Amino acid sequence: MKSNSQLMTIKEILEQSKLYFGKNRQRLKEKVLAFEINGKEYRLWNKQTKEFTSRPFSISYGVFDDVIEWLKQKQFSEIDWKWLGDLSWEFKFLLNPGVEKGFDWDKKLALKCGGTARIVQIYVSDIVPCFVIDTYYMTYSKKDNYFEFGPITKLSAEEKKFIANAKVFFQDAGFKLLNKKDALTKYKELYSDLNSDGNATLFDVLFSDTDNYQTEIKRFNDKALKDPTGKKISWNEYYEKPNKLKTREEFRYFPSGNVECVITDHLSRIIEVKVWRDLDKLKHHEFRLDILKEHKKNMVKAESNVA
Repeated sequence: MKSNSQLMTIKEILEQSKLYFGKNRQRLKEKVLAFEINGKEYRLWNKQTKEFTSRPFSISYGVFDDVIEWLKQKQFSEIDWKWLGDLSWEFKFLLNPGVEKGFDWDKKLALKCGGTARIVQIYVSDIVPCFVIDTYYMTYSKKDNYFEFGPITKLSAEEKKFIANAKVFFQDAGFKLLNKKDALTKYKELYSDLNSDGNATLFDVLFSDTDNYQTEIKRFNDKALKDPTGKKISWNEYYEKPNKLKTREEFRYFPSGNVECVITDHLSRIIEVKVWRDLDKLKHHEFRLDILKEHKKNMVKAESNVA
């Protein structure tokens, strides 16, 4: 945990981020090798967070487990310095009143909250002293076998008060709050695990390049389903707003290892098909058919032939 000091400006944060997450990872390597991998920082965060709030919370660290083990064992030659995981702490705080613990921060928690848990998620960088805040809900329907995640669009007065206090808690610890616009601006000089060609955001490099702000409503099945032939099925649905379906992805998993994904619109019309299969030396190679794009291409071709 950082000591309380003058907070960095966004310009300083960007300059530091480019030093650590540019093509040259030497500065980042030196920083990570100086970490004390003994649980002390986690225990300190846990102690001070308990002093800050009595609400249920969880703290996790995003670096890959094998990287942590190599650092502990001083097997530094094993580490790929361009594939480390997320160099950040993730805090989750439950907003629902009357719940004393976070359970699994999954279906058990949602059910304990009457089906929907309301959560504040805060990422704190372990490299440059800054943080971001997001709020989302997690719904679990045991009856219909699905999860739903979406942004919280309206906060109660009590929830707003807690978030304001959380901002002060992290700012007093010496961290600068990044707003969403600054966090999501792309820079060609920034590289993350999943942005190996550059053009990453501050969120990607400082917090996570697999998670992000919860901006869409997404519903997906909990337990795997099966079609009449025995193939496993999973699905994702994306909504423009509650109960207004935008698109649906349905995946079928073949015994051969092939995967098929059929994407439909709100009227159940197929708009895209994807297939993943091994082909010669290509493993899990993706083949894609965009129905609307192909239709437009054929129409242009037909008009050209008539002319």
